[in-house]
Formats: sequence, structure tokens, C-alpha cells
Amino acid sequence: MFADSKMQLFGADNELYVRSDALNLDIELEEAIAAEPRVYKIGGATYFVVSTDKKQIWIFDSQGKALPGMPLYGSGIAALGRTNGKDIHAIVATDEGALVDYKLAQ
Repeated sequence: MFADSKMQLFGADNELYVRSDALNLDIELEEAIAAEPRVYKIGGATYFVVSTDKKQIWIFDSQGKALPGMPLYGSGIAALGRTNGKDIHAIVATDEGALVDYKLAQ
């Protein structure tokens, strides 16, 4: 569970829940959630990241919509960040120990 003074993010079974004063989202996934969901705030935008039992990684925007190109594939959770310029990337590990850098559509 992620929580700060403005937001709570948590998952149970195959559902992701986002709670704040301005936002109340329930996102249902087809697979069970495998790791603790995370929230990233990048350049004024908020993203919710969750990984499933089937090694799928889903990234949702602040309105609960999956970003284009989802799901990503990898083991574990994705780390989001901005590289040089305005591009946002997701770094995901594979079962073989490699890292995959996905450039996200915005």
C-alpha cells in the first residue's frame, strides 16, 4: 500500500484502488496483482504501476486509463522516470536478469 497525506493506493486480488479527496478509482485487472502497486509523479502527471501474476505490468494515468501499449512484459514492478528530454521510460527486469527500457507514449 502507498499512502501520503493526499492519496492512498492499494491492491487486493485483481483490483487496484486509488483514494484521495479528488479521486476515487477502482481498476479491475484480469489477473491477480503480484507486487505492491506504486505511484509515480513525473512532470505534474501521476501514474499508477501494478504487476500481475502473469508477468504483465500495467501503467495507468491519473484517470485510471491504461497507457497506450499496455501491458508491458517483465518480472517484478517497473520503475518510471524521465530521461534526457521529455520522454518517460519504464525500466523492467526480465527473468533472465536483463533490464528492458520501454519508452512510454504520452
